[in-house]
Amino acid sequence: MQRMGRHSETFTGSGSRRVSRLRVGESDAETVMAPAKSSRRARIFSATIDQGFSSASNGIFTFAVAVVSTTEEFGGIVLMITALIAILVTQRGALGTPLLLKSDQTTERIRREGSFAISAGLAIGCAALAVMVLFGRTLGLPALLLGVAAPIVLCQDVLRYVTIAEGRPHVAAIWDGVWFLGTVLLIVSAWLKISTVSWLIGGWASLGLIAAVGIATDLRVRPRVAGLRRWATAGWQHRIRYGVDAGLEQTTVFLVLAMAAALVSATATAALRGATVLLSPIAILASALQLVVISESTRDSAPPRTVWFASLRLLGGIAALAVIVGVVLCSLPGSIGAYLLGESFEPARQVLPIVVIEYCATAVAFALGVFLRTFNRSSAVVRFKIVLMTATLSTSCCGALLFRSATGIAVGLAVGTILASSLGLAYFAPWEARKRASSVDVAAVAEVTE
Repeated sequence: MQRMGRHSETFTGSGSRRVSRLRVGESDAETVMAPAKSSRRARIFSATIDQGFSSASNGIFTFAVAVVSTTEEFGGIVLMITALIAILVTQRGALGTPLLLKSDQTTERIRREGSFAISAGLAIGCAALAVMVLFGRTLGLPALLLGVAAPIVLCQDVLRYVTIAEGRPHVAAIWDGVWFLGTVLLIVSAWLKISTVSWLIGGWASLGLIAAVGIATDLRVRPRVAGLRRWATAGWQHRIRYGVDAGLEQTTVFLVLAMAAALVSATATAALRGATVLLSPIAILASALQLVVISESTRDSAPPRTVWFASLRLLGGIAALAVIVGVVLCSLPGSIGAYLLGESFEPARQVLPIVVIEYCATAVAFALGVFLRTFNRSSAVVRFKIVLMTATLSTSCCGALLFRSATGIAVGLAVGTILASSLGLAYFAPWEARKRASSVDVAAVAEVTE
C-alpha cells in the first residue's frame, strides 16, 4: 500500500477512548455534516428488516419469472439469475465487509469509501452485462435486460452497506421496502397473466434503479474515479480474501447439490434444496445479524471477547429458532406443505431434522466467521472457510457413496460442519481475552491498544 499521509482520529466506544492512526489514500478535502445516527435498537431492527426486504425481493422475482416463462426459457434465465446473485454475494464480501469495518470512522471517510466501491460495482456490473449479453443471445431481450440490471443491483447493494456503516440502515430499509413492494406487485401481475418475462425483468430492474437513486440522493454519494487506483491498491489483499470467502460459500452449496444429482438422484437434490429453502428465513436473519455485529462492534471498539460472546448469543438464538421452525415444518400436514414447496415438500421433510442439526452447527461456524471478520482477520477467515468447505464436501460425498440417499448426504453435511466448527473453536479460541488493534480498516496500518 502506498503511503500518502497519516491521519489521527479519536474514537469513543464502550466507555473508553482509543486513538488510531490510519494511512489513508487521500487527505480530507471537504467536511461532510454527519447526520444523526439512530439508536442501537433501531439500527439492529432496521438492518434486519432491510436484509429481509433485499433477500425477499430476489426470491420473489425468481418465482415471478418462473410463473410466466416456459420450462426451457426459465432454465436459461434462472442460470443467469443464479450467476448474478453469486456475483452479488461475492461483491458483498469484497466491498461490503470493508465498508462495515469503517463504521468507527467519520461520515466523510465512509462515503468516500462508498464512492470508490460504487465505481468498482459499476465496473463489475458492466463486465457482467457484457458476459450475459454474449452468452444469453439465445434468450434475446430477457438476457439483455438482466445484463442491464447487473450494475444497478450491484451498486444499490453497495449503497446499502454505506448506510449500515453510517449507522443509518433505516434509509436502505425504506428504499428496499419500495423495491420489495414493487416486486410483490410484479408477482401478482404474473399470477394474473398480464405480464411477460421481459416486462418482469425490466420492472424489477427499474425498481432497483429507483431504490439506488433514492439511497444515493439521501447519502449524496456518487461514483468517484479520481484516486480509484490508489484506493484499489490499499488493502486489496483483504478485499480479495473476503470476496473469496463469500464465493467459496456459494461454491460449496453448488457442489453439494451437483454431487447429490450425480451420485444419488435429482430427487435427492430437490430434497436438500427444498429443506434449505424452507429454512431460508433463518439464513436471512443470520446474514442480517452479521451486518449488525460487525458494524456495531466496530463502532463501539468492542474488545474481542465481548464480540465473541455477543455473536454466540445471537447465533445461539438463531439455532434455537431453527429448531422451532424445523419442528413446526415437520408437523405440517402434507397438503399444507405442498403450498410451500409443491411435490418437493415430502422429500424435503424427510431430511429436514438433519438439516436443522447442520444449521445449529453452522451457527457456531458462522459466529466464528463473524468474529474473525470483525477484527479484519481476512487470512484466517479464508483458511477457516477452506477447512469448512473441505470437511463438508468430504463427509457429504462419503454419505452419498455409503447410503445413496439424500439423508446420507445430509448426515455427512452435519458431521462435516460439526467437525470443522470444533476444529475452528479449538484453534482460534475466541473466548480468550486478547488485545484489540487500534483500527480494523482494511487500508489502515493499525497499532495494538488495550
